[in-house]
Amino acid sequence: MTLIICAMMDEASALVKNLNLVEKTPFEIYKGRIQNHEVLVMISGVGKTNASMATAYALTKFNIDLIINPGIAGGAHVKKHATYLVSEASYHDFDLTVFNYEIGQVPKYPAKFKVLELLKNKFSNFTFVPLFTGDKFSTTLINNNPYVADMEGAAIFQVAYKFNKNVISLKIVSDVIGSNNQIDDYVKLESSFDEILSEEVRKILEVL
Repeated sequence: MTLIICAMMDEASALVKNLNLVEKTPFEIYKGRIQNHEVLVMISGVGKTNASMATAYALTKFNIDLIINPGIAGGAHVKKHATYLVSEASYHDFDLTVFNYEIGQVPKYPAKFKVLELLKNKFSNFTFVPLFTGDKFSTTLINNNPYVADMEGAAIFQVAYKFNKNVISLKIVSDVIGSNNQIDDYVKLESSFDEILSEEVRKILEVL
């Protein structure tokens, strides 16, 4: 079974249209089939802790083979409204460098959670960029290379790493980090990407 985990219902509403609500608490979970795949669609809530709890809950309760994490994200040096797949995920707000860890590295975990080359090769028609995750809305540049930023993704990757599961993280750029209109762009467009996210998830499921 494939777990599709979104932070907000605004991101998942088109995906769950023809699915059945099977749980309302502690997390809203829908079950059904998309593109002939048995799926669970789960709403985690915003932020790293919510994402971690939801992912761990699903992986311990259901027989999950793969995780897909669709959502909107800020982006830098990327195209607004474009779709990207995540090549690697890390935290931008976790810092134990005083103890010789890399920025973003949690002890006993890799500094970056990398996507398998096999999966990257399967989806070579997509553009891949790194993902940075933190418990704040990112409005300042993290580096000068193309990337996307959210508040959940790396936490999902970390839990998946612990459970030895693969993650495909798909992000649509809702706002350009550091731009003059960043906040306005996000507020205006936050709830308008559900249909596009649904279409992109279906493309991924077609390939799997």
